[in-house]
Amino acid sequence: MIGVVLILFVFYGIFEGAMDVLQFKIDESIFKKCNQQFWNPKFSWMNKWKDGCPKFGPKFPGSTTVFVFLTDGWHLMKWFRNRALDIALFIILTRIFEGFWLSFIITALIAIIRSTAFEIFYSKNK
Repeated sequence: MIGVVLILFVFYGIFEGAMDVLQFKIDESIFKKCNQQFWNPKFSWMNKWKDGCPKFGPKFPGSTTVFVFLTDGWHLMKWFRNRALDIALFIILTRIFEGFWLSFIITALIAIIRSTAFEIFYSKNK
């Protein structure tokens, strides 16, 4: 199982690297030939809003929070990065507690706490 956890941490790094590539050097990357409306943060941030405009509100329920990963490449990579971390944590916890459900509940609670803390900090700093 340690091998799987290490592989998940490699993927974590890849997804985080993809986030930085999208944010800072998309024009020099493999993403430059991809759909820019989805992958290029210069444009893709608008995908979460009706008609691309924040004053019209979210494009769909959760498009600015829980389902934001469906709106653009940067948030999709972030979602994959976080899931790699969650799965690695779950695997480690199953070794510690020797139980699926307890490990699942702890992993879910940690993910909820992490996301809630992010949302509170982000929404207070706009």
